[in-house]
Amino acid sequence: DGVDAADVVERIIEVKEGALSILVGTIVKEMDPKRRPPVKSTYTDASAQTFLFPSDDKKAEKQEPLRSLMFDKDKGDVLHLEDESGRVELASDADVGDETKNANSLDPNKVATGVVAAVVGKVDS
Repeated sequence: DGVDAADVVERIIEVKEGALSILVGTIVKEMDPKRRPPVKSTYTDASAQTFLFPSDDKKAEKQEPLRSLMFDKDKGDVLHLEDESGRVELASDADVGDETKNANSLDPNKVATGVVAAVVGKVDS
């Protein structure tokens, strides 16, 4: 099964289960709501000032490391490809076996929500 055998699917809703397909859509990364930092406490003038101008004050609120916000399927994060017709969940490198991985596999931490991408793969049940 090479990419040459894949069918280009115009709309995500038209993809057939088990068929090698090429889909084009928008990447959407969803962080588990339990892991999502509260907007009010994350984006305040005080925290921005502390981030830009750190102080030695022990009482200053510590910024959460960005690594803790990276995509992690084991913690409930989900990666989707969507278009106007629907949405399909994408499998990341960690979800597929070694025989399926290749240099072109999608790393969720190297793409952002809103990126338009073409992907090749099969839809599982």
